[in-house]
Amino acid sequence: MRFTLLRIGVYLLPLLSTSFHCWAGEVSNAAKGETSAMSSRDILYTQLHKPSEYQTLELSKKKTRVELEVCKDQCGYFEAPSNAPIVTFWDFVFMFEYWGRTVDESDTFRANTESHERVMLEKYASECPKVHDVSETERCAWVALAKKHKFRVGIVGYDEGYRCQAILES
Repeated sequence: MRFTLLRIGVYLLPLLSTSFHCWAGEVSNAAKGETSAMSSRDILYTQLHKPSEYQTLELSKKKTRVELEVCKDQCGYFEAPSNAPIVTFWDFVFMFEYWGRTVDESDTFRANTESHERVMLEKYASECPKVHDVSETERCAWVALAKKHKFRVGIVGYDEGYRCQAILES
């Protein structure tokens, strides 16, 4: 009996730690595209973390950095120094998933998170005061955050038990 309860606790722990928002009914709102009240982290987990469909978000905290893999067929890799603002890091990852992926890969994601994308544009437009075109602001803000906070992006592939990683430099 004790072993069964412990095992159930281990399986439920990740669900409990995702966030209070998930238990407050906002997940159903996120599925409808009403995401403006949620954080980028919550939206990414709600929209992209689907282990039954082999889509996962894997966060690792190292001594000097934080790493995040967003996996579908191939994994996007995001890295931040351990002292970087974590909310900004999650916003950065959201912006890449929204603006940086091709339409085929993130069409549903874009449709479900459009209101949060507008929040990100408003929040980070100040990073690019000389840019007035929306599509240019998206890219400029993303690149500015990468440089300012030393965020890095790459890809990770897994094949036959081996891991291959490539980092893109800004």
